[in-house]
Amino acid sequence: MSNIINVFNPPPSRSLGDEECLGCTAVQSVVCLGGGGYFLSSLPFKGKNGTVDLRKHPIWFQRGVRGVGIGLVALGMYRLGEVVQIYSKRRRKEEAALQPSVRNKTRAYGTKPRDWSMQRNPPTQHIPTSLEREGNAL
Repeated sequence: MSNIINVFNPPPSRSLGDEECLGCTAVQSVVCLGGGGYFLSSLPFKGKNGTVDLRKHPIWFQRGVRGVGIGLVALGMYRLGEVVQIYSKRRRKEEAALQPSVRNKTRAYGTKPRDWSMQRNPPTQHIPTSLEREGNAL
C-alpha cells in the first residue's frame, strides 16, 4: 500500500501519553526561547550598515515585535516547565520500579514510635519545684 493514500485517508488518531511528548515539547521550548530572544534583540531591525532605519521600522512596530518576543519567551519557559515535569515523572517511575517501597516495610509492623528529639518543641516535662521535692506542695 502506498504512503500517498495515508495522506488523503489518515489512520485514526490516538491520544499521546506524556512520555511520547517529551521530545516534541523540548524542541518547542528551544524554538520558542530562541525565537523570542531573537525578536527581543534589535537584530531584526538592523540594516546592512548596522543601524536601525526608523522609516522602515517605526518605534510602534519595534515594540510590537518585541512584545511578540516576550510572549515567545514566556511560552518557552512554560514549555520548559512541562519538560522538567515530564522528565521528573519519568525518573520517579523508574526509581519506583527499581527499589521496593521503604514506606511499606516500616508500616507493615505498625506505626513507628514518635521520635521527639527531631521535633522543634518536644513535650515539656513537669520539673518539680523545691517545695514539691520536700513534700510541702501547695
